[in-house]
Amino acid sequence: MASGSSKSSKSGSVSASRSVAAVTVTDVLARRTQLYFRDADQGLGAIPIVAERMAELLGWTEDDRENSAAAYRAEVARSRLWREPAPTT
Repeated sequence: MASGSSKSSKSGSVSASRSVAAVTVTDVLARRTQLYFRDADQGLGAIPIVAERMAELLGWTEDDRENSAAAYRAEVARSRLWREPAPTT
């Protein structure tokens, strides 16, 4: 991810958390900043920055941060399943 994307995702996480009640990493990356749809890596590179900033803003524990990040990674993985060939039996 380019540094400009990281910078915009950090500022986007602050804005989203404050003004539109974003409460998960998925809220920010998929619903507010659209990195899920528009970024080549679907925002995976921005997870640490967004999760850290949201933890600061929302008072998350380390577990909260990791759980929200893991949920977003799982969402991205699900979105990529169609790319994999169907298993043969």
